[in-house]
Amino acid sequence: MRIALVHIARGMDGTPASPIIDHLGLQCLERALYKTHNVKIFDTALLCIDDISLLQVVKAFNPEIAGFTLNYINCKEVEVFAASLKKYCPTVKIIAGGLYATFHHESLLRSGCSFDAVVLGEGEEQLSNMASTDQWSMIPGVAVRHGNNIVSSPPLPPKDFSALSNRSFSQLPALAQFPRGCAKAALEASRGCTHACSFCSIAASQKMARDSCRRRLRPTEDIAKEILYIYETYGLHDFWFMDADFLGPKTEQERIHRLSQQISDTGIPDLTLEIDARVDGVTQTSIAHLVKAGLQKCFLGVESFDAATLNRFSKGTTPAMNLRAINILEQEGVRPIIGVIMFHPQSTKNQLRRDHEALRHIGYEKTQMLFRLKKYRGSSEAQSTDSDGRGIAPWADYGWEFTDPEIAEIWNKFDSLRLAALDKVFIDLTDELQLKIISVETFIRKADEIFHAFGEDVESIFC
Repeated sequence: MRIALVHIARGMDGTPASPIIDHLGLQCLERALYKTHNVKIFDTALLCIDDISLLQVVKAFNPEIAGFTLNYINCKEVEVFAASLKKYCPTVKIIAGGLYATFHHESLLRSGCSFDAVVLGEGEEQLSNMASTDQWSMIPGVAVRHGNNIVSSPPLPPKDFSALSNRSFSQLPALAQFPRGCAKAALEASRGCTHACSFCSIAASQKMARDSCRRRLRPTEDIAKEILYIYETYGLHDFWFMDADFLGPKTEQERIHRLSQQISDTGIPDLTLEIDARVDGVTQTSIAHLVKAGLQKCFLGVESFDAATLNRFSKGTTPAMNLRAINILEQEGVRPIIGVIMFHPQSTKNQLRRDHEALRHIGYEKTQMLFRLKKYRGSSEAQSTDSDGRGIAPWADYGWEFTDPEIAEIWNKFDSLRLAALDKVFIDLTDELQLKIISVETFIRKADEIFHAFGEDVESIFC
């Protein structure tokens, strides 16, 4: 059977600010299917084509099944693309997957839509079963449109790494063509999270799969072997762990030390690592070990420097813990990328001032530059609401509006300056980089200057 796995990439443009990353999930699915089916991944970022060109390429492949990975950034474009593909290939069965699809399966399967089924939760086993039978409504962990009704069953309890196929590497030759600093190879050392922050839908997804608060750990020696294979085969030096919480609880410190040593032992020159972590997993010892292995950047889910906000979000952390984790990273020479939710429905001027003062001291250039809460379906924050848009541009839907007009005015001023700064980086600087007017190093320096200046520009808003 011909199976197309499609990623319509958004939010990645091949710059140091938004590097291209191979889609790890699709490569896991590809490996699970490749022995018995003709499977091909189509990724707009790695193919360097637009959606219209992608449609022509997928049509030429003439798939019997087309699987799409959906998220809050690409959901609208995927729906449009799926409708176009169905028009040209009316017999193709179209499947949606990913967290967004899992929590929006009813709307995606409503009458008149192009999707025939949605895989709920992780999809390796379900997609393999769907490729082997037409009786999709009988497959656990799948939602199917059956006439005017939707038939579904809960996600399957996810398997441990020992029962899963290794990922494929089909996308890495294309990834290796990007300039150094503009692309990173995706890795995973774990799946799942032991926490349940109120704004996050990962915990809700784990609960649906009867797998709440569990981390599944991949053998560290397998990770190190994969890194060495990727370097030796494709010449890639830069890696990004896609784990929801790479460091995990402090009880896993020895594992982090072992993994760090095993990566160091590969002897790969000039290797770099990037991770995502919680602040309560950051320790001086673990970060020092990871630095020796090549750690350069760490996305840190700080959320706020206001105690009441952290309690609201069920973070289980304090402002002091946030500052300590940032200080440890900077002392060890690791660039923190701070995720902050300054603006939320209960925001106050005092809370906003506290967050702003902390960020001015740290540097706004070290933030993720998003700042406003998005209500993701499934999360406890969302309840009956949902952020169904990008949450980046002014017309995007965050799932809620401000009730306090003063806070709304502060946000509008703040967001106007934020969007102007983003345009300077993701339009002006990106054009110069792609035209080779500036180097990667100059791009990084100028982007930092722009975002730092943004922090100075918003100072008057919080007075």
